[in-house]
Amino acid sequence: MTDAEFIKLLKTDGEKAIEFLFREHYDYLCRTVYRVLPKPAIIEDLVQDVFFELWRKHETLNITTSIKAYLRRAAVNKTL
Repeated sequence: MTDAEFIKLLKTDGEKAIEFLFREHYDYLCRTVYRVLPKPAIIEDLVQDVFFELWRKHETLNITTSIKAYLRRAAVNKTL
């Protein structure tokens, strides 16, 4: 799925879009957070918070970068 297709899906079927993103990027985001904060006990909570915030804002979200870059930045920001 391209980023443009995903953005369209996010607006029309947020649940399906978030589920897709979770399956595709969860492991990557956990590894990213681990590099910033190597505390395995809280990594999954931080990454889940990123997906929760994405779900909460999915109707008004305007992503102008790639989805992967957006999620990475959101995970790093949440970790810091």
